[in-house]
Order: sequence, then C-alpha cells, then structure tokens
Amino acid sequence: MKKIILYLIIALVTEGCQGLVIKKNIKDNYYLVAVDMDEQLAIAQPFSESMYNEIITATVFAVGYNDKYLIAKQHPFKFPDENKAITNYYIMPFVNENLLRRDHEIIGPLTKDEFDKKRKELNIEDIKFTIVYKNLE
Repeated sequence: MKKIILYLIIALVTEGCQGLVIKKNIKDNYYLVAVDMDEQLAIAQPFSESMYNEIITATVFAVGYNDKYLIAKQHPFKFPDENKAITNYYIMPFVNENLLRRDHEIIGPLTKDEFDKKRKELNIEDIKFTIVYKNLE
C-alpha cells in the first residue's frame, strides 16, 4: 500500500513539473501562458518562478498593445473546450511592472461595439492585434 501511495505522489509531482505549453512575454511583467493545452491561453503575471496570476482568463487568442494599454480578444473557456461562438474584448491599462494587476482596472468583457466605443474614448484606435494565435481564433 505504501508503494502505491509513493508512486501516486511521484506521478502527481512529475505531472505538475512539465512546464508551460506556451509562455510568451508580451511586455514587461505581462505574459501569455497556457499550462497544459493551447486552449488555456491566458494573460498573466508571474508571482514566483513557476506560478502565474491570471489577469484575463482563457482562451485569449489575440493581443495588441502600446506603451499604455493592452487589448485582447478572448473566447470563454470552460473545460473541456472553449465557446468560439462568443468573442469577448478587453482593454487593460499597464501598471508598474512590479505590481500585480488588480481586476478592477480591466475594462471588459466587452462586445465588439462596446470595445470600439471605448477605444475611441481612450484614443487607442491605432492599437492593432499583433499577436494572434490562428489555431485558437
């Protein structure tokens, strides 16, 4: 019995040590990360070497940014798959790279019309989606 428990513990530990399937730095302390599969792609900030705080949850499939703002497109994800019939839009002002993002600073989820209107208000219509994961679109 002890051997079985030991093998289970080893299996669980090694399973969690495989790393991220996607880790892409966007800017400063902001990353695109997916733990086990591409569909889990989220915008996050690291709070330790291997732990991330999700800011915009999966499935993020397009991102753009300038010096002050980040924009993102996302399909809602609920295991085992995402809902590609819905696209949410987000606008997020960047904060000091050493601070963890707070949810109340994120604008969204927005519809396409709300997103376009808010971009106009913030004068950020020139930001394009420059990082796009076509397989998640």
